Amino acid sequence: MSAQQKRIMALLFIFCFAFIGLRTVMVPVDDAGSGRSSIDGDGYSDVNTLSAVRYFHDFGFLDSHFRPMHSYTTPDTKAQAQAYTHYPSMPDILVGVWSIAIDSTNEKVLRLFPILLSMGLFFFIFYFMQIWLGDKEAAFISSCLLVTSNYFICWSDTLHKHTFEEVFKWFFVYLLYRYFRKKSWLLVALMGFLAAVIMNISFEPAVFLSVTIVGLSIIHEKSYFKIFNRLTIVLGTCFVLGFVAHVYLNYLYFGSWPQAIEDLRAAFLYRTNQCLDPSHCGLTLKDYLQYPMVILNRIERFYWIPGWALIVLTWFAFRKWRLTAPQNIQTFWVLFAASVSWYLVMNQHAWAHAFVGKQSGILWAWVSGAGLIEYRLQLLKDWHTGSLKLRFLHGFFVTYILIMGITQQIKPIYWVDGLSRLF
Repeated sequence: MSAQQKRIMALLFIFCFAFIGLRTVMVPVDDAGSGRSSIDGDGYSDVNTLSAVRYFHDFGFLDSHFRPMHSYTTPDTKAQAQAYTHYPSMPDILVGVWSIAIDSTNEKVLRLFPILLSMGLFFFIFYFMQIWLGDKEAAFISSCLLVTSNYFICWSDTLHKHTFEEVFKWFFVYLLYRYFRKKSWLLVALMGFLAAVIMNISFEPAVFLSVTIVGLSIIHEKSYFKIFNRLTIVLGTCFVLGFVAHVYLNYLYFGSWPQAIEDLRAAFLYRTNQCLDPSHCGLTLKDYLQYPMVILNRIERFYWIPGWALIVLTWFAFRKWRLTAPQNIQTFWVLFAASVSWYLVMNQHAWAHAFVGKQSGILWAWVSGAGLIEYRLQLLKDWHTGSLKLRFLHGFFVTYILIMGITQQIKPIYWVDGLSRLF
């Protein structure tokens, strides 16, 4: 990274965390309808996490067998608190430990923990993209755009799983990168430990990473028949063990295996839309046919380059990589499969929660910078030598990206839930 790029990165760090800090102070946890919606921070989940953290702070972790207790505010409401057993509790536990360490349940003070993690993630994105993509200019552009988008700004102070998901996911992919360059049992052991931890943070990154592990194994082992190797077997086992740990804690809470298994079964059937009562099934065939549109439209909510434009830029990135780095095209398809995997595995959850669009973050960063660089070369060529028709098409394309950036990023993030909160 050049000296100029380092200066730009430093300025962006100040810029980003100024707005993140502004949101922490001015956008409260109960603003789930706007500032912390499913697109802009998931305030609904933060309310539940805050409840769990207050319970842990007042009664410790063993009282509920590490299960998050929702609908809790003060010791007087303990009898009304309800355990949430469907999803892993590690995010609630981590923030609970932070709460006990600082002896506070103040929302704004608690958010300092995920903010500190996000500061580390900020620099890690720049570092990893520089060495992983193999194109320093494209990596720098992608990183700058990613950390200034909704993907990063509105989700860097969340109390729930979102910050932990991205931090662990990026670091895990980095370890995979290292492993395929120097196969080491130490790296396998570290990734195995992280796999078990990630499974207790959220199932979404576990599915994403499982697809990534298999896909990269196929690429680097150069054979579909070698996907069952020491890496996939060990990591697959660790993901399973992490899941078993989650179920075991549910067993401790319920007091019996039949109750724990039935609770898990009901959650799985609901989240995969295999309804217990056919009259209440949520998704229809029409909904499934709309999935590609849902995925594409969510991209414009979280990133500067909207979904339809990203398709065009992906074509340009492929054109660039075919000559310089054909393996990058293979990696793209692995990241693409990983990004859409949750939509296929847990379709009801994916449909209901817009924040699933953040699963495309690494894919978006992988392709956007390279696509923009190659597209700029084509734009300059066509502008000077092309026809009026080509100029019109370029003008329309660039205008579309700018309008979407203004309406989906600048206005909601930096104005509506940013600077306007000061007035």
